[in-house]
Amino acid sequence: MSGAHSAAAGQKTSSSAPTRLGETLGAEASREIDSLLGKELGASRVEFEALETAVRRIVLQLGANLISAKLNATGRDDQGLALRCRCGSLAHYCGRRTKRFICSLGELNLTRGYFHCAVCRRGFFPQDHRLGQTERSLFPGVVRMIGQSAARVSFAESRQLLWELAQVAVSVKQVERTAESLGRQIAPMSRR
Repeated sequence: MSGAHSAAAGQKTSSSAPTRLGETLGAEASREIDSLLGKELGASRVEFEALETAVRRIVLQLGANLISAKLNATGRDDQGLALRCRCGSLAHYCGRRTKRFICSLGELNLTRGYFHCAVCRRGFFPQDHRLGQTERSLFPGVVRMIGQSAARVSFAESRQLLWELAQVAVSVKQVERTAESLGRQIAPMSRR
């Protein structure tokens, strides 16, 4: 009976950390929204579009911060281990590295375990592979948005549309490289 009680207590403790994080982030967003509302409601005319845009930006970044915090807290870095490299040799854990990624919610700053192979002199991040990230810093939702917009308008206009409609900040060069990469992937299929 006491074993079941302590197991339940252990589950409660482990799940309370994400709850506290959610509460903290929710309180932060609520303070910012209250501040915006106070400014807008105190004005002679409420600029509702500006208010909507600001609240949307806050809520999206809140989601991105929550995802970053959860992914960074997983500890799935395989610390202290050696993993197989693509060349077949063993790559050794060399610590954690942080990288900025862009998802449809906003920026994610992820700290991931880094492994290096002394034989082929390549390094890799297992978590990037698990998340479907290979060589770019854009998550699939953003890649899809870029593909849709860049197929219709210029790269510069596409970058502007992504910001105006989704508050996703990418450079013109990121739009160009992503659109060209998608084009190379689609080209063989269109020749069939």
